[in-house]
Amino acid sequence: SYLINEQDNNNTYVVDPEKTYRFRIINMASSTAFNFGVDGHDVTIIEIDGIDTNPLTVHSISVAPGQRYSLLLRTMNLGNVTCRDYAIRAITDPLTNNGDQNSPSVNAILRYNVANLTSNFHPFSAFLPSGQFFDTTLTPAVNGSAGAAASSGAFGPVAVSVVLNTASGRRSDGLFYRSFSANPYVAPLVPSLLTAISLTPSGMAAEQAVYGAGAVPVVVGNETSGSVVELVVLNDEPTGKAAVLHLHGHAFQVVMMDFGVGGASLRQTPVLRDTVVIGSGCSAVLRFQAANPGAWLFRSTNLWHFAAGLALTLVESPLLVSSILNDDGAGDDALLSSIINATCAALGQPWAGNAAGNSDSLVLDLSGAPTAPPPIPLVPAAAGWAALAACAVAALAGVASIAWLVLSLPPSQAADSAAARQVPIAETGRSGAASPPTRAATPAAGGMVDTIEEMAA
Repeated sequence: SYLINEQDNNNTYVVDPEKTYRFRIINMASSTAFNFGVDGHDVTIIEIDGIDTNPLTVHSISVAPGQRYSLLLRTMNLGNVTCRDYAIRAITDPLTNNGDQNSPSVNAILRYNVANLTSNFHPFSAFLPSGQFFDTTLTPAVNGSAGAAASSGAFGPVAVSVVLNTASGRRSDGLFYRSFSANPYVAPLVPSLLTAISLTPSGMAAEQAVYGAGAVPVVVGNETSGSVVELVVLNDEPTGKAAVLHLHGHAFQVVMMDFGVGGASLRQTPVLRDTVVIGSGCSAVLRFQAANPGAWLFRSTNLWHFAAGLALTLVESPLLVSSILNDDGAGDDALLSSIINATCAALGQPWAGNAAGNSDSLVLDLSGAPTAPPPIPLVPAAAGWAALAACAVAALAGVASIAWLVLSLPPSQAADSAAARQVPIAETGRSGAASPPTRAATPAAGGMVDTIEEMAA
């Protein structure tokens, strides 16, 4: 089942006519998207994922896991209020294709504080917002939290462009994986941020290899602080496996979105947000300014897919991380380092060096760094083909043995054996198939009891 503010169809929100109310919508589900709306009312979008937008009035919205919206709802004039209650509805969106079909929605109640109304409840309206509203039609507000830079057009020029294909399958240990380009994410022994801090003095923090293949690292921002990074994401998964992806530490522009029908186009003023939905067979081009040094995950908001490896680490301007920590001169970095060191020591974990905890002359030695077992290849290796051939030979040998045994029996013995195997028609109702069990209703005190007769052996 689904909940609105920890309640199942029981929340009631009392409103007065001719007033404007702000709804802050957060989808906290792990894997289900919702279509959200209020019967009999339109809503105006003014913010997404913490970014102020130019107002856009719609009937309803689609909210994927991890996405946030601020909506303005203007209540009706007193003379137009004919019902006391209107449904606030969250209906599972087929985009993610994993809603509970037995309980496909959850409702709350918008109740007008008006007496003596002729009707108690407004009839449900059939709204299917999927396809009516696309977040790519939103634009950041010029004087809002996005700032003028995001409102003046697509970020550019692009300093780094990274192409990512989603993939899924089975690992060699039999577990499911979902990842970018068949490289499942596994947390490194030393967190990537601590690797960047500890290896900055030697200059090795800028080397992508030191973060370990398991962290799926991509080093960006070494050109200049604030350089533009582009992520080209292609969701190659089959129908029903939309990718909902969140970038930590940044908001990105959705410069291009290909919905798989009619191609895609570059948007002059792209929407700015931090969580995007890319449908099955679709793609998106995302751009952000690398102006926040650190180690940031770009990951699925679906916790199962994240645990299965759909994530990568954007190591941003690693040589600047230490200077950012020290720029206030307050000594906070020393306190932070002592806390981190003490915590890691208590856990028996290293807090410096590369992904495996090695440094100095062994800084490029990644022995011991966690990595995911390799995926099972779609085309079997030589050993797989050999095993398949051996199974085929064994099967043919078994068939040949049975045929030889049957052919070696004397004719009279073969006939007797066949007669012994025949199932009498009288016992089965028809040759070769057993009759279904008959059901007889036997009355009992307080009701009826069904019994099933035993089948004849």
